Amino acid sequence: MSSSIETLELHIFTDASENAYGCVAYLRLVVHGAVKCSQIMSRAKVAPLKRQSIPRLELMAAVLGARMRQTIMETHSLRIGQTILWTDSRTVLSWLQSDQHKFKQFVAFRVGEILELTHMRDWRWVPTKQNIADVLTKWGRSPPLHNELEWVHGPSVLYLPREQWPSAETIEETLEETRGIMLFHAVVEAETISSWTKLVRVVATVMRFISNCRRKRIGLPIVTYQSSEYHCRLIQAEYSTIKKPLQQEELQKAETVLLRQAQFESFPNEMNTLTRNLQRKDDQPQERIEKSSTLYKRSPVLDEEGVLRVRGRLETNEELPFDMRFPIILSEKHNITKKLILQFHYKYGHANRETVFNELRQKFWIPKARAAVLQATRD
Repeated sequence: MSSSIETLELHIFTDASENAYGCVAYLRLVVHGAVKCSQIMSRAKVAPLKRQSIPRLELMAAVLGARMRQTIMETHSLRIGQTILWTDSRTVLSWLQSDQHKFKQFVAFRVGEILELTHMRDWRWVPTKQNIADVLTKWGRSPPLHNELEWVHGPSVLYLPREQWPSAETIEETLEETRGIMLFHAVVEAETISSWTKLVRVVATVMRFISNCRRKRIGLPIVTYQSSEYHCRLIQAEYSTIKKPLQQEELQKAETVLLRQAQFESFPNEMNTLTRNLQRKDDQPQERIEKSSTLYKRSPVLDEEGVLRVRGRLETNEELPFDMRFPIILSEKHNITKKLILQFHYKYGHANRETVFNELRQKFWIPKARAAVLQATRD
């Protein structure tokens, strides 16, 4: 029998639902031009008691399928020429094609294990209606084995020529389960940088470096300062460059990064609650800030850039600037706040403290602001 086998392939189908996840494996043989299939292994698990999203469960099914492939390859006596793993989840395929380090730990660890046991080229998309593993996950009182021959001898898709196998034309990159944390390298050294202006420029430079790394990876020219003649020759010898100083947009993004970092460090519970609310779906209830919070009476909200702001009576007055209607919340004890106060103090020529206070309140809401101004200017 083995001498008459033209090709021997291992096909593993994975699927998940709210109740269970699992996978089933088939051997596909071509003998004298005829296709024969047979089920050799299947496995299913009940979904965890802690409720998980369907994409996460689909990923857990993919992990189960990758482990099953490893077991079969190590124990089967026949020489398998190719392995193909099927899933109906475009999200899982997108995760496998992307950099695992940008996802949350749950996804990153499982994607890493899958890619250790399999290759990305082994994974294919299959429509849900043609996914035989659906039998393992969607059942009532008994499994829906309406066509037992298909369950035992393989789904109809395996009997088609390879050219007619289903495939997804494009798998779009998904933002689901990506880490919600930006890089705040310069903030760690904030106390060692003397002024707010220098701190903003340092962070903007770091962000430009990160942007240049991404541009270089996709073949775009990198952006650099007007460097010395030697440095320009050194850079141009390797990459095409665009020379321009830090732009206002880059400085504004750096300011946003610093302000958000200060708010996460000063008001972690409030920031996490409001961030989760933004990520929730329309049919899910919103979390509320605890009444014991110092910001509870200020009705804090997050703007489009994730900066914490105050809602008040001025929000309906559209003639006022946005920052005045929704001031940015900062803690009076944070080092970023002290640098901002000193920046305003220097900007207005070491004016009296009331001037600094009035200028700050045009954009920021700082608890005990007058005391904070007094403390910062005294130091």
